[in-house]
Amino acid sequence: MIDLYLHAPTREALLADLAPLGLAVDGKLVTASHVHALAVVMDDADGVTVAVRCLDDALAGALSRADFAAGTSVVERPEHAPVLAGGDAPGLDAVKAAACVAIDAEAERRRLLVLTPGAGQSLEYQHTAEEAARAVAAPDPLDPAAYPFLAAEQEALEAAVGVVTLREVAAAVLADRAAWLAYGAAVKAVRRRGKLLVCAAASHLAVLAESAGIEWPDVPGA
Repeated sequence: MIDLYLHAPTREALLADLAPLGLAVDGKLVTASHVHALAVVMDDADGVTVAVRCLDDALAGALSRADFAAGTSVVERPEHAPVLAGGDAPGLDAVKAAACVAIDAEAERRRLLVLTPGAGQSLEYQHTAEEAARAVAAPDPLDPAAYPFLAAEQEALEAAVGVVTLREVAAAVLADRAAWLAYGAAVKAVRRRGKLLVCAAASHLAVLAESAGIEWPDVPGA
């Protein structure tokens, strides 16, 4: 939830600029919807100022990026502006914390596009990769008893695609691991950069802009 303040030279200009966003209809301001609440806070010779409580980040982003043809602009909160119903919007620190939680959650969602979750599954990945590294460095013949996780993968693959050697399984495991490491590192870089920029943001809108500007890496093989 973010409160934005918009100033327009006239009420007519405000209505014209807000109509494309659905905040003005039939020459009247839309004071509430499921994504916003709106109230006029100043209306005098200097123009009209309204407060828009954005309950949806997409609306806040659209307002902050809008190129209003009739002269409306986003401004700082006017002095003595009344508090909107429902109380003050969350402070900057709370907005930053929520944005960081959202970034972490999205990073994990993207990791799980290529990984199966679970502590036991993590150990399986680890042991399989360790066996694969040993196998590719070992001479033939490879004893399946020395590589139980690779042998299990071999058995599963043979049931699905046909005969494969233990060495071929090891090579495939290491190729998959290399792809995951590259993808996982890329996700980490984006996650850390996004959180650092959010924490350094000086305003609610800056937090929103940094969050919206995050570009996540493509999933391997997508």
